Amino acid sequence: LGLKPSKDNLWTTQNEPIEEGYHPAGSDHNSTDVHVIGAIMSCGPVGPSDRAGYTNATLIMRTCRADGRLLQPRRPITAINDQFLLHAFNGTSINVWSTEFGPYDAKQNVEIVGRVVYALNMGANYDLTYDSFSPSLNSNFDYIVRSWYNYTNCMNGTLAIQNSCIQYVKANSNKLYTLMPQQVIYPMHESFELIHVLEGVSMSSLIFLGELDK
Repeated sequence: LGLKPSKDNLWTTQNEPIEEGYHPAGSDHNSTDVHVIGAIMSCGPVGPSDRAGYTNATLIMRTCRADGRLLQPRRPITAINDQFLLHAFNGTSINVWSTEFGPYDAKQNVEIVGRVVYALNMGANYDLTYDSFSPSLNSNFDYIVRSWYNYTNCMNGTLAIQNSCIQYVKANSNKLYTLMPQQVIYPMHESFELIHVLEGVSMSSLIFLGELDK
């Protein structure tokens, strides 16, 4: 239809005061990070709807550049094939989504340099492999895997691999990363893990990771 998806509006601050007798629609407005990630990965609008004076500017700025341009992926994030196959044939409950990202070329086409993987409310461990993606990744390349949770380990002037800022995965490895159930952080009701997979790197490459809290 040529229409963009929309996650709907969201809160960016937890435990906002609510007027007596008013109950906002939705199951969990306190899972602010989860809703913001869902909105930006949908490639649709990002609509903060906080009470006046309760907008979390830090969280909103993780979705965009300083000039306001949204940092959206190449296409809306979608569930990986294994999510359906494992549930149908093994009864395994995983909730893993992926999409691609990269800069625009001269013709305004996205040049893919990596993948985003989003795991939500996982019921079991899942080994992310080359075949987890469609099309499959090239196993002859080395890869960098960065978990968003580890951005505090990424500091200027330090060694990114030794400090666990990133994981370096050599070619033809058995897996790229293991996604696991995460602890729910109160007052959120949902848990998540967000990782970036960069392909075609080497130990002699110079990699710019950008703003690491985004």
